[in-house]
Amino acid sequence: MNKRLRFFIESSPRIGAALKPWYAFRRGLSAMRLDPHDRSFENLTTILVGDPQITVAEFNGIFTVSSRSDLFRRLVQYGQYEPQLVECCKNLTDAGRDVVDVGANVGFYTVFFAKLIGPSQRVLAVEPTPNALRHLRMNLAANAVADKVEVFDGVALDVNSEIEIKYIENREEYSSVGVMDHPSIKGSILKSIPAQARTVDELVNQHSLRPGFVKIDVEGMEHKVIEGMKITMAVHRPVILCELSNPLLKKNGSTSAEVIALIRGHGYKVHDPIFPEYSAGTRAYGDIICVPE
Repeated sequence: MNKRLRFFIESSPRIGAALKPWYAFRRGLSAMRLDPHDRSFENLTTILVGDPQITVAEFNGIFTVSSRSDLFRRLVQYGQYEPQLVECCKNLTDAGRDVVDVGANVGFYTVFFAKLIGPSQRVLAVEPTPNALRHLRMNLAANAVADKVEVFDGVALDVNSEIEIKYIENREEYSSVGVMDHPSIKGSILKSIPAQARTVDELVNQHSLRPGFVKIDVEGMEHKVIEGMKITMAVHRPVILCELSNPLLKKNGSTSAEVIALIRGHGYKVHDPIFPEYSAGTRAYGDIICVPE
């Protein structure tokens, strides 16, 4: 508010009293905008007919998402999704090599990478949950990149086997073959389905890929994915973007320190891409970027 106008209003009790309801309205509106759990989002999800198709500028695409997903909630609230990580990926992706997206969900990063790499390169998208797969394939078609993407309907682990994966319907960004204990899903109902597990090394060999970038988002099972891509790290030396949560890893038999030590043991430099002043892996919920030395 203009300083002179503020002084005029505050110096006149009558005007201040008259404007009191307006001030209350403004404070209420500001609180509603800032509260991540406000009712406006819940109202929006109830009046939408079907899943919304949205533009996400930082990923250079249009996407159909579940109206009940946290992805949609964050975009409604903030108008963007992980822009700093996307910019980091853009700067570190070799357009002349392939990409592996482990935990592709509805395909934000898959579409982004498919548009970023060259015409002869491919993205391997790894995603096991049915609803996310349905949206993923819709989004690949909507962005005209389906011919550049190989979709593996399963999970990446340290062994080739059949496993069971747990997920939350319409919030498939929360899915894991391990213990699910993220604060955002407290009280949610878990579903489970059988799924095929393959190592990244096996998938890279099967699809004759030459990955220059690997993105991993698997809700506390990152150590198992890394164990299954030792050959890929040794031979292809891809940049690795990995979500990392020490609380989730501990629930699944590992720690952030162990994952980072494993990656560094293969000749990688590891740091926090969003908060470089922090030591990699020290934030409870964050990401690491791993660049071969």
